[in-house]
Amino acid sequence: MADNKLLPPTGTGTSNITVATRSVTYSGDSAVDVQVVGIGTFSGSDDAKTVTDVAQSSAAALPTGDIGGATGVSAQVTVTNSSTTIVSSRPTRRTVLILNLQTVAVYIDASGGTATTSHFRLDPGAALELSYTGAVTGITSAAYTASGDAKVHTIETYY
Repeated sequence: MADNKLLPPTGTGTSNITVATRSVTYSGDSAVDVQVVGIGTFSGSDDAKTVTDVAQSSAAALPTGDIGGATGVSAQVTVTNSSTTIVSSRPTRRTVLILNLQTVAVYIDASGGTATTSHFRLDPGAALELSYTGAVTGITSAAYTASGDAKVHTIETYY
């Protein structure tokens, strides 16, 4: 019995693709060729193979959940000349986008500590995206009072 099958060219530059196959008999039905997509094991004699999916917990660590289906939360905060929390620590956060719509620079402390004007400078109109689950704080070098939505805007995405 053939252990591998040759598939036709894919049109993506790969001339040939070989996949593992086995002839498998299901409950006495006639043998069919089976390709395993994902992780599986073959067992039994050559004339009566069975295929068993390998449980994710006993296989290599595989992603779970809907990879493309993150949820998002948006918010606004006025950052002043006193260290201000821009976003809190959230263990399920994937990313945070920070957009400075204030009229002054905001200094960002991605460690979540007390922000100072020696931290990363985010100028008015500039944005910063972090793949980070911890708290983020910010500060301005002078007193600031927001007018309308002239604040620091954030969008957080979650798993």
